[in-house]
Amino acid sequence: MQFDTAVNCGVQRAKGFLAASGGDVHAYLKSDARTTSARAIRPGLKVFLKGWLNRMDLLEREVG
Repeated sequence: MQFDTAVNCGVQRAKGFLAASGGDVHAYLKSDARTTSARAIRPGLKVFLKGWLNRMDLLEREVG
């Protein structure tokens, strides 16, 4: 999950999510989903929102 986030959001942002979550997988995913949604608001990125949210759902199912 950390690798996936680092690829999609950048290493520094992924490190921040990990630190803020305290190692809680669900808190981590919620942080990532909020940021992903916010990024989609930027012009030209909204088209990717559905795919990003689908990826988040998939990750959440994988980690339980």
